[in-house]
Amino acid sequence: MTDAPPPPEEWQQEQPWEDDSLALFEGQRDPLDAQIQEQDKRNRLRFKKATGRIIVWSVYGMWGLLAIGLLVWTWHFLTPCPFLEPHQIEKLQSVIFSGSLGAVISILARNYIRE
Repeated sequence: MTDAPPPPEEWQQEQPWEDDSLALFEGQRDPLDAQIQEQDKRNRLRFKKATGRIIVWSVYGMWGLLAIGLLVWTWHFLTPCPFLEPHQIEKLQSVIFSGSLGAVISILARNYIRE
């Protein structure tokens, strides 16, 4: 890619941009730019706090679901009349003991702690 040729010498010597109010405004810092950047920082902080709360509550929810599943599984074996069918027991055992639910909880918690 070739560069654009430089402007003519006489144009540079005249410096016509000094009389242009828009050029001067561009040369100076936009007064609204600081406000926009500050609002952007506040928005990012609010988003980070909100996602942090969501992650914490989802971790609590996952632990709650794991505890409920474990309670249902143990209650099934402790009661005199079992209420779960064999395929339901297999599914429940795979969720509780496979570690996939624990892995999801651990990944969420680890990502939240890093930030």
